[in-house]
Amino acid sequence: MDYVKGTILNDYLNNIISNSSNYDSKLSDISISIGNAISKLHSHIIHGDLTTSNIIINDDSYDYQIIFIDFGLSYSDSLTVEDKAVDLYVLERSLEVTHPNIKIVSLIMKPTLYIFS
Repeated sequence: MDYVKGTILNDYLNNIISNSSNYDSKLSDISISIGNAISKLHSHIIHGDLTTSNIIINDDSYDYQIIFIDFGLSYSDSLTVEDKAVDLYVLERSLEVTHPNIKIVSLIMKPTLYIFS
């Protein structure tokens, strides 16, 4: 097992909201980065448990590095639109439960919309 440098998304979002005066811009940037990472992930694999505890953010560089962890429920034998939608729905519900006051789901979903066309 390798060490992954970064912060779990749940903690990262809490930190941004608590300690940043311009958190809207940061939330927008991180949301787009997460959406792009999910789009890449979904070209090869369904995670099966996309939650705020299974995404790590590393912001040491200019761009955000998004790392997915805990692939215990993942699979790659079926990559249907429905499979991808369920993955996104799990993330949406996770965000709504853990961070009900921030609305970033629509920003995360923008880069992933190509899978539904």
